[in-house]
Parts: sequence; structure tokens; C-alpha cells
Amino acid sequence: MTITTWLRNTLRFAGLALTSAFAADLWAGELADLVDPRIGVIGVGSTVIGPAMPHGSIHPSPDTPNGGNDGYDPEQPIRGFSQFHASGTGWGRYGNLLISPQIGLAVKHTKHDSPKAEEKATAYSYQVRLTTYDILAELAPTRNAAIYRFTFPASDDAHLMLDLAHSIPGDINRRIGGSSRDSVIAYDPTQRCFTGSSTYSGGWGGGRYTVYFYAELDQAPSAFGTWKNDQIDRDRLSEQWTTKGDRVGGWCRFSTRAGQAVQLKLGVSFRSVERARDLLKREIPGWDYKAVCDAGRQAWNEALGRIAVDGGSETQRVQFYTALYHAHIMPRDRTGEFERFPADAPMWDDHYAIWDTWRTKYPLMMSIQPDMVRGSIASFAERLRVDGQVRDSFTAGWGGSGNRDQGGNDVDNIIADAYVKGLQGVDWVKAYAVLKFNADKERKGNVRGDDYQRRGWIRGGMNSNSDTLEYAYNDFAIAQVARGLGKEADAARYFARARQWQNLFNPAKENDGFTGFIMPRADNGTWVDVDVQQQPGSWKLYFYGASGFVGGFRTGGDVIVGCQR
Repeated sequence: MTITTWLRNTLRFAGLALTSAFAADLWAGELADLVDPRIGVIGVGSTVIGPAMPHGSIHPSPDTPNGGNDGYDPEQPIRGFSQFHASGTGWGRYGNLLISPQIGLAVKHTKHDSPKAEEKATAYSYQVRLTTYDILAELAPTRNAAIYRFTFPASDDAHLMLDLAHSIPGDINRRIGGSSRDSVIAYDPTQRCFTGSSTYSGGWGGGRYTVYFYAELDQAPSAFGTWKNDQIDRDRLSEQWTTKGDRVGGWCRFSTRAGQAVQLKLGVSFRSVERARDLLKREIPGWDYKAVCDAGRQAWNEALGRIAVDGGSETQRVQFYTALYHAHIMPRDRTGEFERFPADAPMWDDHYAIWDTWRTKYPLMMSIQPDMVRGSIASFAERLRVDGQVRDSFTAGWGGSGNRDQGGNDVDNIIADAYVKGLQGVDWVKAYAVLKFNADKERKGNVRGDDYQRRGWIRGGMNSNSDTLEYAYNDFAIAQVARGLGKEADAARYFARARQWQNLFNPAKENDGFTGFIMPRADNGTWVDVDVQQQPGSWKLYFYGASGFVGGFRTGGDVIVGCQR
């Protein structure tokens, strides 16, 4: 493939140069082993320390008390391992189906935390020793399933406990409200398997979603049962509840000799237990933990090997390939997962949110994974057909409601970028329908009303300036596609609308030696005087994550680019 000039320039800051050789040839080991998932975990990065497959659905990882949006704080003890996480986000979600290995059995969610040692995280596996119990926990994912290997000390009281109520919103990150309900768990001793589901709410995007699972053990336990709240029941084959706030789960006990491993593997699905079982059978048919790790390592070698670099230090290579690894986590390919969509319709989930990814992730994928972009555009078209909208965010198969978006209608920018770059295999009739719907039915902003379409700008309020600017850019995007498809009337209309950003340009505003700034306007059209250098933050007045000091003119009329004086 040809590496584009913009990508070459992007790498120069690190002293790295692109080469036509395959990246693995430049590294004595494997590219997957250059990834350090600990990068971004500490502080506000909120990246997930646990492993995943490129754009895979499942993302198992440890959860801790007081964890952040990713569920994990490296300074806190480990509560257990849940199966879904959102990585690198400013608001949490998921943390479903917690697995807790223990000596003894404590089901209360605050009573089985353990300090840790021997932690090792890679792109394709994770291990840690829970020092309270002297249990070595290891895990490795496929796209929709994971295998766990727990090495116990000698004990007649070794346990695995499953908690269906656990979630990051509410349990781990208490700033975020969350709950679970309508849960059921069952154990089949003839198949050594747990099955069940739980419905969750809370976190980014809101909306309820149901997670189904099918979990197998590699050996028969000496005892098993279920639990509800703090009540532990032995030999009970099933448990369910519908009340919000109750907790339910299952458990099994083993008599282990020192160094004995107990393995559990599970498939997960947003559609059904049967699909979770089928995915597990297909992706992890046996009990070879190393084989799952090897397959994951190879998948990451192939994904990361799309870009080869030379020069720079080993530290810089680790930084680069870890960043590239993080770029392959979300959104996630969940084709076939949501019942309201056809099983064969591409469905890309965990857009968290497109405001963050259209100018970064998607141009990169156009160069190295065009199939991902092609699938995303087909997914947008399917969401419009079924849901009647394509929101900026889409998590756990739910796209929100109302008009609140983080930015503009930025799916338009992804579609237009792919079109002007000549992406093949896209149904452009359906893709243009998404653009047309957004241009004519959306563009409503975060201030009540339809100001942008009615008068060409949004009156002063939350994100009003940012939304107006982005909608003008969205109109420019659809105009490009309309012109290419021969829709000249549409092209002329949207090109004219793309100039509407000028309605918020106040040529008389002066600040710090510059004249001319984007400014808010009141409902009657008068200018609202603000400090153009103030950055109000997120979901505040006028600008989202920026300020009015984003460009302007010197008093003499020379254009200022990026406000460099």
C-alpha cells in the first residue's frame, strides 16, 4: 500500500521515518509486544489495561474500587474481571459480568477485593496475582469470547464467583449513575456451564442494554450454586430477579492442589444466550490458553504491521505502536449482535463519539483499514433505515434520542471523506440518503429550535457557536458528494449554506491586537460580548472545548492562521 504524505509528516515529530518494508522486519521481536497497555491508564487517559482484539466486541479487564471511566485504578485492589469496557473516554459505561476468583466465598461486592502483584499487560493477554488469595489470574480474548486461567494454591475452598449486577457506572465510578435489573443465571452440571443475562443502564449515551453469556468450566466443581444479595444457595440451579438494585450471581467451588489451574471460557452477546454459545464454540473450541494468546498476538501483528517505521528509539517505537493499538479498539464490530438489525448487516458500535474520531481515527483507517470505513458507512445507512436517525454517539446498540450531539452531524464528514478519496464498495445511494437526512432533518444543535436551517445560525446558548461552525462544515461535506453524484441543485444549496458560518463572524470585535472573531448572537441578532480567549469547557455556553480565539485578522487585514502572532 502507499503511505500518504500526511501520515509521513505526522510521524516526523518523533524522528520516525516510514519505510516500505514490513514493520516486523525492523524489530527483532513482534510488533504486538511493543504495545504497552499501561500507557494512558494512569490519570485522565482512561485507556483500558485489559486486552482486546482489533475492533473486537469483548474487552475483558480488571475492575477496582474508585476506578475511572475505564473501571481501573492501578493503586487500588482488584475486585474482579468484567467483560466490556470503553477505552479512552471521558465518561464510563459497561463493566458487565464480573468474575471473581477467591479462597472462600464472599459475594458482597465490596468484600472480595485483593491487592495485586506480578501484573503484566499485553495487547492480547493480561495476568495478575491476587495476593489475598495467592491466585494467579490470566485472561485472553478473541473477538466475542475470552478464556480465563486461574492457578490456585492448595485449598478445599477455591471458588469462582460470577456477579451479574456489577457495572462501572454506580459500582466503580460513582460519579456516574447506573443500575441493573431483569437478570437470570442458571447452571447446568451436565455441561459444566453457566448461562444467563442481565439488563443494564447508565453511562455515556444512556439507554438500557442486555448482555447475554454462556460460560464453560474445564472441570467439574465440587459444589455449585447461586446467590442473591447476600444469600448464598448451594445446589440451586437457577436464580432470577426483576427488581432494580438487587444483586444476583453464581458460584462454584473446587478442591485444588498447589499450582492447579481452573479454566473458564465464556462467549458474550447483545442478542441471545444461543449466539453467545455459538460464538464461544466457534472462537474458542478447546482449552488451549496459549493458542488463544498466539492468535491474538498474530492478529495484532497484522493490524499494526500496516504501518512500518524506522529510526527513533525503542521508547518511541513503543509509544507509536501503543497509540496505533489504541486506535484499533473502538468503534467495535458488532455485526449480528442487535436483534432489530439484520444479522448480516454491518453494525459498528461504540462510537464514543464521532465528534472525536471523524478527523483522526477515520482518515487513518482510510489508509490502513478501508474495510472498517466501508463497514461503518453501511452501518450508518442501516441505522437510518431502522432507527430513523444516525446520532453522533452509538453505544451498546443504542443511539440516544433528542437533538443533543457533542458536535455537528459528523457522520457526514466520514461519508464525504470516503467519497472524495474514492472508497470502493459503498452503496452511495444509501450513503447519500444519510447525508440528505442530516442536512434537511437534523442540524438542530443543542439550543431548542431549528435556528441553523431557518436563519443560518444558532442563537447564543450551549455549544451554539461550535454547532453553527460544524453544521457549515457538514453542509460543505454533503455539497462535495452531491456535486460528485450529479445532484447540482443540492450541491448549490448546500454550498450556499456552508457559508453560513460567516453569520457569526463579527468583523468589529478586537482582542489582543487582532480584529474579527466568531461571536455569539442573541435571539434578536445582536452580538453577545464575550472574552474570546476564554475556554468555557464542555457542554457550556457558545463553544465546546475551544474559544472564539480560533482565527481572525490582524488590524491591517492580514489573515491569521491558528492565531499565531
